[in-house]
Amino acid sequence: MQRICVRKAERKYLRSGATTVEMALAAPILLTFVFGIMQVGYAFMVQHALQNAAYDGSRAGSLPNRSTAAVTSAVNGMLDPLGLSSSATTTIQVNNLPASVATAVSGDNISVIVAVPLTEVTLFPGFFSNWTGNLTGAATFRCQ
Repeated sequence: MQRICVRKAERKYLRSGATTVEMALAAPILLTFVFGIMQVGYAFMVQHALQNAAYDGSRAGSLPNRSTAAVTSAVNGMLDPLGLSSSATTTIQVNNLPASVATAVSGDNISVIVAVPLTEVTLFPGFFSNWTGNLTGAATFRCQ
């Protein structure tokens, strides 16, 4: 019986570096997947925040005594916690034409479109900084 135990110990000693080599080969692939999942999740969160910012902005523009500054303030108020208000582009439309919300009358549609470049939405700039395009959020309210 002792002889079997010695052989198991010898076999374990001979394979002691195999685990390290396997981990060295698998870790970069695993980490790439984990970072990719985190990045896509963050992009979805930012997309949701942009949609909420557009919703709040168009709601502020549809209320009585409305102003373009109130719409921009509502949008920036939603994006400030994420640090995206400086890179966001806000477009305000009245009946699908760029205009000031102060010119809108009751029954007009107030649309707010908020866009952020994808390069501003990266958690890991070294890995995902080559993205192009924008994330956008849009909402429309009828003026009261």
